Amino acid sequence: MIRSLLIGFLLSVTMALTAPAQSAHSPIQQAIAKLDSSKGLCIEFDMILPGNQDEETIHGTYYALKNKFYIETSELKAWYNGKELWIYLYQNGEINLSHPETEEIIEINPLLELPRIFSEEYNSTVSNTSVGHSILAKPQKKNRKSIEHVIIRGNKKNPIKTIEVKEKGINNKITIQVKSVKQNINITPDTFIYTSDKEPNVKVIDLR
Repeated sequence: MIRSLLIGFLLSVTMALTAPAQSAHSPIQQAIAKLDSSKGLCIEFDMILPGNQDEETIHGTYYALKNKFYIETSELKAWYNGKELWIYLYQNGEINLSHPETEEIIEINPLLELPRIFSEEYNSTVSNTSVGHSILAKPQKKNRKSIEHVIIRGNKKNPIKTIEVKEKGINNKITIQVKSVKQNINITPDTFIYTSDKEPNVKVIDLR
């Protein structure tokens, strides 16, 4: 569940950004500008997960400021303050606190690793459609990625409207519908830190 909700969302968003540099007006560069978290970012989204019979739709909110993030869905909450990571899965009834290594946190939020992977590990192709554009992103080294490909659809007004994620070995895809993107928002530092008053009756398991 963590992988589907956190990695599925964050990695797919990242792949929209990891293509060779183009003109400032290209769909890829528009997406990069839209997801800049250097001055505060908030994304409202719906994630549609395939099921055995029916699809499951999970609503979520993602806040980011530079290398810090907070994500909340109907299944979990996660706080990362740049050093420590708290993950609260509602169904488990507990919060796991860890001090992840750099590579571990990048797996959860690859947005933090853009300087290294930008234009190095992904190939992206832009196609124009009757209603906007479509960006197909594929990892160059397929054996290193759990994602087979990602398709981002949007237009000039809204560079990222939907994101489709196809994982290796899974026939169905995960679809992310981006409801809104807000930039330059005021986010306080405590947004990215778990404190007991936020979930007062939940036990914290310290895995550091």
